[in-house]
Amino acid sequence: MPVAQLWSEEDGSFHLEKIPPGSYDLLVAGPTGGYGAFDSIVSENAMYGRARIQVIGENLEGVNVSLSAGRTLDVVLHGAKDACPKSVRVGLTLLEPWGLMGRNPVEANFEKPQTARDLAPARYRLSAVGLGAGCYQLKQVVVDLNRDSAGPVTVELGQAGAIRGNLRSAANAKDFAVMLVDEEASAEDPARLAFPDEHGRFEFAGLRPGRYRIVAQLAAGAAKARWVSDIAHMIEIDVPGGTPTEVELPVSKGGAQ
Repeated sequence: MPVAQLWSEEDGSFHLEKIPPGSYDLLVAGPTGGYGAFDSIVSENAMYGRARIQVIGENLEGVNVSLSAGRTLDVVLHGAKDACPKSVRVGLTLLEPWGLMGRNPVEANFEKPQTARDLAPARYRLSAVGLGAGCYQLKQVVVDLNRDSAGPVTVELGQAGAIRGNLRSAANAKDFAVMLVDEEASAEDPARLAFPDEHGRFEFAGLRPGRYRIVAQLAAGAAKARWVSDIAHMIEIDVPGGTPTEVELPVSKGGAQ
């Protein structure tokens, strides 16, 4: 989050108060077409500016910020055309605290680059959404627009894996939850959860091919012990792309796998 935010006056002047000593990036964007509780929406033909300032315990006067037009970014898809939709939305997430709401996704395709306009000179993360059960994004894409417009940037898509499973020896399957952990995921990536139906069937779709750990245990509301399972007690499973992997998970009377 930004240290401080404000709207400039009609003449472009601005006044920030109670800024602790330190080194800061002063970020300017506009004109704005709306705003939320903390973030604003910039209009078309947006202008942006960035200046590095030092606050050393006394007032800083006469700060000027030069503005320039927004950047453009060309995005194109590459990879598993047969397993993925012909076009998908690619979301652009700002990775710097400009205080701006996200831009509309780019409707990218495999045939030719599509252009996102009026972007801030900043780092963005590109994430393909609405891929369906048989498709996944191979890796995270981060692009830096601090210097120049970039493109075309390729978003690689691949044929996803899936797990179709069933609980064995579960008296009441709906009291259980199935947790799936990607062994190559970072600490920031959450585990996936699936809740079986009354017949014990569950499914995970849109998985990156690779090695996972899986476990079935009583859901948090029904568990009497610590809910998160020890990873050493989870079953290892290899999930290839394409054909779903069939799994049958045993559960004990106590609820753990």
